[in-house]
Amino acid sequence: MRNSHFYRPWLFFSFAALLPLSASAEKNTNDIYVSVDSFSYSEPAPIDQLIDNFEGPEPDSGEVAFTFNQAEIGANFGKWQVGVFTRYDYLLEFNSDTVELFYRDSNDLPFPINRTYNVNIEPNHIEAEGIGVGYQFVVTPSLTITPRLNYLKADAATRGFLRGEIIANEDGDYEGELVLDYIYEEDILLDREQESISGEGFSLDIAAQWQIAKNWTLNAYLKDYYSEIYWDDVTFTQARANTNTVTFDDEGRLDSIPVLSGREGFRDFTQTLPQRGKLVVNHQMTNVMSVSAQIDHVEEYVYSRLAWQANWGGWGIASGYQFETEAFDLAFTSKYFSLKLIADSTDVEQAHTLGLSMNVSIPVF
Repeated sequence: MRNSHFYRPWLFFSFAALLPLSASAEKNTNDIYVSVDSFSYSEPAPIDQLIDNFEGPEPDSGEVAFTFNQAEIGANFGKWQVGVFTRYDYLLEFNSDTVELFYRDSNDLPFPINRTYNVNIEPNHIEAEGIGVGYQFVVTPSLTITPRLNYLKADAATRGFLRGEIIANEDGDYEGELVLDYIYEEDILLDREQESISGEGFSLDIAAQWQIAKNWTLNAYLKDYYSEIYWDDVTFTQARANTNTVTFDDEGRLDSIPVLSGREGFRDFTQTLPQRGKLVVNHQMTNVMSVSAQIDHVEEYVYSRLAWQANWGGWGIASGYQFETEAFDLAFTSKYFSLKLIADSTDVEQAHTLGLSMNVSIPVF
């Protein structure tokens, strides 16, 4: 569960990795843009507590934590868009038993005797650079669809699972069986020496904008709608721990005595990235004011948001609230610059949700 892998990007990147895909049939500008986007969320505990092995107050129930980040520089010319980017994504899925197990172990708390913990952790992580090419199709005067194909060159990944059962005995030790199968750049569970790995592949993004009626618009965004990253000879570990003393050390690594059987080596692997999406319905109430309802999803996790926007000529302000994450956002926009902040707490150390978005465009005449 622990890792600076999860935490470090949000300070540098910003939210809304789909911003460069925004399509409009009314405006095809020629410009150079820079976008920096990040969004991080931890359901059971504050992000700061998550990376510290849950040390601190008892976490809430929850089964997901993620961070998605992308920095890009590119150009729009007519209906074409070309961008060069770097991205850092980490999706971590788990169950409530796993959270409680790590929490009690990290805080040196006693375990309920003969309580069976069903362990399940599934990471999906990638670090990559690449280039994306998009083209805006004007289907009708009121409907545009913008597919974008991205080539990715990756040099870090984690994908697989840790599953099993653990029972605390009367002596405070763990008894049980764990099964591990995953690919990685750095083996954070069994402390295998770090290897250099390399993969390449592609992903497909799709954006659409539909002018439903005079004052109503619908925007849809799909990120990594289809993706495949091919890894040749990537490092992997398959292991089974069946022991009377299964523990985790201070670094969150699995420590088991006396039986740990398995194998490690290299294999070919095809990684699929988490699908993300956004659906926004916007109503223009006046010449200045509009309101919107939004649904975001990360894999099967769905988040709803309500927002309002006000625009005066070349600048504007917007604010919204996401219900499931209990996060507020505030955005300032101008003709060539936009900035958006997202958080569920003014105390960064207590925040479950953190996001930052910035976009700069320079017209090309």
